[in-house]
Amino acid sequence: MKDMKKIIQSKKTLILCAALGIIVPVLDNIVFFILGAIRPGYNPLTQTISELGEVGAPNSTIASLYFIISGILLILFSFGLYNGINKGKGSWIGPLFLVLLGIFDFIGSGIFPCDPGCAGQTFTGKMHLIVSIIGMFAMILAPFFIWRSLKEDERWEGYQTFSLIIGIAIVVMAVIFIVAYSLAILIGLFQRILYGVFRVWIFVLAINLLRIFRQ
Repeated sequence: MKDMKKIIQSKKTLILCAALGIIVPVLDNIVFFILGAIRPGYNPLTQTISELGEVGAPNSTIASLYFIISGILLILFSFGLYNGINKGKGSWIGPLFLVLLGIFDFIGSGIFPCDPGCAGQTFTGKMHLIVSIIGMFAMILAPFFIWRSLKEDERWEGYQTFSLIIGIAIVVMAVIFIVAYSLAILIGLFQRILYGVFRVWIFVLAINLLRIFRQ
């Protein structure tokens, strides 16, 4: 048991977890772009990312499988981030929200693909909407709690303000996305901007996290 703990918390393992934070945002964009490009009639401006894995869609199995893989990789990055910030009071909360995001919004979306058009009419479709909503709340809260933790760690100087700005930007984009969703206007565009802001944040944090672990 002790040997396993040493392996999990070894420098090589932590470096790998940090590297995943750099790889996954880039990989997400590449995979979702390709899946959208090869699907006939798919419009990334008006259709959500989830619709790439909707029931009956071409390559839906690949999309759902990638959602799960992406969620697992995000959870591994969260473990690395937890070990790379000051272990002050509540420092575990931010990484925990990233874990919840990985479990609900990514893995959950892979397990419960949405209905055609993500209408939420079947059990699977309704579950997809539920896990997506939980995941969105986790994504909104994570930057604020991590911002609070980074304030106590001099190795993250300058990243505190960045995390706060990202948190505010995610809140703004989440509101815009919800409005766009209710009006059925450019849903795909605003969702991609929302997740794009989040991925930029993860990417930037991962670069500094990798620097910390390699010292």
